[in-house]
Amino acid sequence: MKEIKMKKGSADFVHLHVHSAYDLQDGAIKIDALVERAVQFGMDAVAITDHAVMYGVPMLYEEARKAGIKPIIGCECNVVSGRLTDRIRPDEKPYHLVVLAENMDGYRNLCKLVSTAHLHGFRGVPCIDMEILQEHNKGLIGLSGCINSEIAGHLLKDRLPAAEKAAVRYVDIFGENDFFLEVQDNGIRVQKMVNQALADMSHRLSIPLVATNNCHYLDRKDARAHQVLLCVRSGEKFSGQDPGKFQTDQSHFKSTEEMHSIFTEYPDALENSIRIARRCNVEPGSAKCRLPKTGNDSKPTPDEQLKMEANQGLDKILERERRNSPDINVIQYLDRLEQEISAVTSKDLSRYFLIIADYVSYAKRNGIQVGPGRGSAPGSLLAYCLGITAVDPIKHHLLFERSIPEDLRGWPEIEIDVGIDDRDKVTQYVNEKYGYMNVSQVITFAYMRRLEAVREVGRCLDIPVEKVDRILRLIPRDPGSLDQAIRENPALRQLEKVDRDLRALFKVSRTIEGAPTHVSTHACALTMSESPLSDHLPLTFTKEGDIMTQYDINTLERFGLSRFHVLGLREVSMIKNICEKIRRQNKTPPELEDLNLNDPMTFDLIASGRTTGVFQFQGDGIKTMMRLLKPECFDHITAAQTLFSPGPLHFEMDKEYIKRRHGNVPISYTIPELAPILRETYGLILYQEQLMQIASNLAGYSLTDANGFRKALGTKRPDLLEDHRRRFIQGAKANGIDDEAAVNIFEMSEYAGGWVRLKAHCVAYAMISYQMAYLKAHFPNEFNYMVNKFKKTGI
Repeated sequence: MKEIKMKKGSADFVHLHVHSAYDLQDGAIKIDALVERAVQFGMDAVAITDHAVMYGVPMLYEEARKAGIKPIIGCECNVVSGRLTDRIRPDEKPYHLVVLAENMDGYRNLCKLVSTAHLHGFRGVPCIDMEILQEHNKGLIGLSGCINSEIAGHLLKDRLPAAEKAAVRYVDIFGENDFFLEVQDNGIRVQKMVNQALADMSHRLSIPLVATNNCHYLDRKDARAHQVLLCVRSGEKFSGQDPGKFQTDQSHFKSTEEMHSIFTEYPDALENSIRIARRCNVEPGSAKCRLPKTGNDSKPTPDEQLKMEANQGLDKILERERRNSPDINVIQYLDRLEQEISAVTSKDLSRYFLIIADYVSYAKRNGIQVGPGRGSAPGSLLAYCLGITAVDPIKHHLLFERSIPEDLRGWPEIEIDVGIDDRDKVTQYVNEKYGYMNVSQVITFAYMRRLEAVREVGRCLDIPVEKVDRILRLIPRDPGSLDQAIRENPALRQLEKVDRDLRALFKVSRTIEGAPTHVSTHACALTMSESPLSDHLPLTFTKEGDIMTQYDINTLERFGLSRFHVLGLREVSMIKNICEKIRRQNKTPPELEDLNLNDPMTFDLIASGRTTGVFQFQGDGIKTMMRLLKPECFDHITAAQTLFSPGPLHFEMDKEYIKRRHGNVPISYTIPELAPILRETYGLILYQEQLMQIASNLAGYSLTDANGFRKALGTKRPDLLEDHRRRFIQGAKANGIDDEAAVNIFEMSEYAGGWVRLKAHCVAYAMISYQMAYLKAHFPNEFNYMVNKFKKTGI
């Protein structure tokens, strides 16, 4: 990633002490608005320094880069005076210290400091001590902090020698010219006295000053909204707050002009903000994080191990298939596997596949039921040979290029389902094998929606419940902003004009909607690294005591980190329990991974609508559809996964499919070349893979480019659609297809592009549906017993 240089002649001040809305302790500035305001003020850089967390770093990085300004990554750490290993004193209060990452060494050390504070230093708030700061000081710039800092604390108690001793100690830790005394003037009464003492100290000790404003909200008028947000997060009422708790209404993101008017006595402090900003250049995610080793340092290498295990798996598959189909095309399997292995090893993804294969193998060895796959992964023969999925992509006409496109720069998304109660067993195995500090759960953030904002602000401001409820009834429950709801509803606009309480309610709610409110754990995601994860990103704890990232799932890949998905699925647990019940009845359950997919009893059960308890086939609507469809093959079960979804139902594709399936309407193809692609779906486009095949077979796209064609049709972006329309027609013409037919086919593809589904996923989930229907058809007593048991236990 290209480094962003600060421009000459830009605004001669940069905010280096800012608390974003991701600071759940007391920040309220939304990061997109923060970056927009920095640009508006002519600033070429902006920092966030949230209390003890780095939750907002990824968004700052993304938004600042998008706006063409420099993101400065920092944190306001809590520092204890003794050691973290000391007994906590009842009167102990940690000091504040602002730490900024100057370079990648500094970023890694900042991640270490924040992770240590959460994992080993929690004392009411996450804390570090001087020893830890000394250990991880490289590449960091320290600012002395606000009036809650150690130095300011000594000065307020008239302990000048102690303040100077602390300042010298910080210089020793950070290095000469890497520690600054922080002057602020944001309306707090004692601040001017502290500033003067810091200026005198700066002169005596030759420690430079830097000006900041300790920003907590964007505009001065947002001070009250900031206070209400803190009450919402704490569950308190605004009226019950200590009047002295909020000492100022000037902790806003001040303009350069405001800062210069305040600090006329300290021009060097303003200039130093620019000097520090120029020094800070961090590029997290510039290199992909290495995954844990899957073997020892000797041979085989990960690539060799992958090839060996995949070929062993293919041998077993072919041996089984030959028994059922002696004329199987072995060469097709061998060529496809070789192609996939080559693609995976060229992207350095061998470890990724081996790790997943390893924990799936562990699950199966230990009686943990594993689903056949989900998402795009069933499109990979390699995944099938390694036992990760249970779907033959060749037999079901699935595309590897949809599962792992050649242009992939991050990580594929290979998701596995296990029983609802078994996920923890799998993650425990992964932790034990690869190291507790090398494996982590992934954080998620809850954000304040407009309805919640109105409800919570009403509670905090003591507005009568009936008045708030009246407003809530006028706001749609679908996503959208409060401003949008007010614009679209005249009644809301009128109420805002005439009711003082509601005017205040709307004003504060607008400010806090969209702000993060709390964190939780992603239901299925993990990340791993060869080295401790705190080398790459900050960590924290889940409520259950497991290690968790401070960056969410959407950020991991951008920062070079892996994503693994292990999901707990209720129906997988049910299948396992039904099979165990069958064994207890001295019967033999079916071999689910080698199930007869042409079983008449199973199709009769589905066609009759007797599918209560069967995955994806329980509702009245799908039962009616299957009665009309009368499925006779597995392709019909797969198609139902797409047909019974909002898009196809809206366009009545289900009815058209059923008519064609029963021969009630003729099936025709625009050109004969479409027939091999659309024959299985009676001339209709139902799957993403079919769009890719149309682009590849008819218009000369590579399958990788065809994946881009498929994405463009799904996004409906006019510029992309026009580019692909032109390319498609030209490619089709080169293949001997006339313009009229090419246009018709493109428009048919464009029409389907908004609602077609991923066939790989449909096949995998159809497999679960079929397995459950098979069990119900052949073992009805055991099936019904277990379904009822699951209902009673509420699993």
